[in-house]
Amino acid sequence: MFRTLAVAAAFLGLSHGAWAAQSNVIEEILVTAEKRTEAAQDTAIALTVFDSEQLQLRGIDELEDLQFAVPNLIISPNSQSPVTYAYIRGIGSDQLVAGFDPGVAYHVDGMYIGQPSSMPGDMWDMERVEVLRGPQGTLYGRNTTGGSINVITKDPTDEFEMVTDLTLGNYDDARIRTAVNGALTDTVSGRLSFISERNEGYQDNKFNDDHNGDVTDYYSIRGKVKIETGDNSNWVLTAQRFQNEGNQSQKRREPFGSIPVYAGAIPNPSDPREVAKDYKEELDLTNSLYSAQGTWDVDLGALGPVTIVSITGYISNNWDQSSDRSVEQCDSVPDLEHGH
Repeated sequence: MFRTLAVAAAFLGLSHGAWAAQSNVIEEILVTAEKRTEAAQDTAIALTVFDSEQLQLRGIDELEDLQFAVPNLIISPNSQSPVTYAYIRGIGSDQLVAGFDPGVAYHVDGMYIGQPSSMPGDMWDMERVEVLRGPQGTLYGRNTTGGSINVITKDPTDEFEMVTDLTLGNYDDARIRTAVNGALTDTVSGRLSFISERNEGYQDNKFNDDHNGDVTDYYSIRGKVKIETGDNSNWVLTAQRFQNEGNQSQKRREPFGSIPVYAGAIPNPSDPREVAKDYKEELDLTNSLYSAQGTWDVDLGALGPVTIVSITGYISNNWDQSSDRSVEQCDSVPDLEHGH
């Protein structure tokens, strides 16, 4: 009995010592918030950063999830469009007009995303996400009054890797995510990421069951190729496409029963998931992104080593949407009464 207790005490003492030693170690995360690679602790910016492991542990699967882990950040989805608006320290913009720019900038792999509708909503297969708080005009230019959200996707490596997960839920929700990585030749490696999610919608249209709203129908695919052009240089080529055909959850609806509901109120006072729309709402948001990033490590002698990075990109964004904005009474709304 004494030996058992002694061994247990020794084990507990060792575990406590190991835990104490590990607790004094601060994990170093390299960031590019200041357009150069450096430790997050050495960056003179109000910064919150999550690497791929932290994103998974915190359950950050979508762009909107960042607001629950980043101070002073609010990401507000628009019920009438697929666009999400970011506000940092209360500064942002909610304009839907194509000519308006956001108050918080979005960047993907160093490439500026001009419109919020061009920003992929999923956080799958990310190297890290950086949220910069406060004006960043010196390094990032215009449209960064509130700050910047920088998304860095995983680059290809020469080691084989394959990750897949499947999520099923109610309302016939199904999501599949996969990523494959590996060497293609001695100097070329590639990475392919894919995500798709669909469900039957959370909003029940009593006028026509075929017009249900708040439907998820989304996919995104990204391919990256890394070419080693020398001992100190490489190119990373990226092609990405995502499409969103999920109907949105409109809130301006017809009156229910004998008590009229003014425009802008919730659809049904007793059940906000019930609506009466006589016009089918549809969405087709398609985005294509292409970029090429070249990196050269050069020794300038007395000036020391420097890294030169060139980023060239192109984005195409098409957004077609139809909405039932009428507040007129539907001719026939079966089985729908106020308070039902």
